Amino acid sequence: MNEINKFGAIIVLICWGVGAVVAAILGLLGPYNWWFSYLLGLATALFNFSLLIKSSRRLEQLAKVDDVTFNPKKFMIGGYAVRILIFVVVFAAIAFNQYQTEEPRIFLIPAFIGYLTLKLVVIIYSLIKKGKVMKE
Repeated sequence: MNEINKFGAIIVLICWGVGAVVAAILGLLGPYNWWFSYLLGLATALFNFSLLIKSSRRLEQLAKVDDVTFNPKKFMIGGYAVRILIFVVVFAAIAFNQYQTEEPRIFLIPAFIGYLTLKLVVIIYSLIKKGKVMKE
C-alpha cells in the first residue's frame, strides 16, 4: 500500500470513529436531529476526500505515462471544481431545507461542523505524524 492510500485509509477510519462518537453525543444531548445533519456533513467531507485521493493516485499514474497532451494543471483544476460543486450542492440543499421549510429536518451548523471534522482530523494526524518523523 503506497503512502497516499495508507494516509487516506487511516484518516477515513479516524473520521468515522470520531463521527460516531460525536453523532451519538448529539443524538443523546442535541436538539432535534442534529446527529443526522452532522453525519451528512461528515459523509460529504469524506466523499470529497475520497475524490481527492483518487485524483492524486490517477495523477501519479498519468505522470508515469509519457503523454505530451496530458495537462496536470487542468486535471487537478477539474477535480477541484467537482469537489467544490458537490460541497455547494449539498450545503445549498441543507440551507434550503433549513430556511425554506416550516419544520427543517436538516440543519446547516451541525452539517458544517461535520464537514470540518475531516479537516481537523487531517491537521491533528499530520501534526502527530510530523512529531514521529522528527523523532526518528
